[in-house]
Amino acid sequence: MAKCGLSVAALALVVAACGGGAATPQETFEALRKCAEDKDYGGIYDLMSPAGKKGIEEEFAGAKKRWEGTPPELRADLVKVSIDPTSCADAREFFCRGLERESGRVAELATAVVTETKVEGDRARVLFKSGDRADDMKMEKVNGKWLLSFE
Repeated sequence: MAKCGLSVAALALVVAACGGGAATPQETFEALRKCAEDKDYGGIYDLMSPAGKKGIEEEFAGAKKRWEGTPPELRADLVKVSIDPTSCADAREFFCRGLERESGRVAELATAVVTETKVEGDRARVLFKSGDRADDMKMEKVNGKWLLSFE
């Protein structure tokens, strides 16, 4: 199966082949970084929290509904700037194809370096730098593993 593809923003030690979270926020970020380097968009999806995946599922369902309501003559133009959700098997594939479109942003993660990690209970914020750009990634601990959070 081809590696799939984030329309939500695009977006981090290899853990279970890039997916599934890890024991520390730093390890989860390193798994994210490795997935970005390998263009393993499905692995990035696997690092997301259940709430993050639910958000992608809701976005996929809404996009599919909007697409189905779009007149066929307009779809050819839309596919140039958007993803045809009806061509995706599920929300994971929709996410993966979105990341493929944002490959430049994903590539930035491949070279990212953690500058600071702040943990408060089951929430964490990993600050990182990629080139001249500084950013952060939120995480949450779910069932003992740190996962990407977009809340």
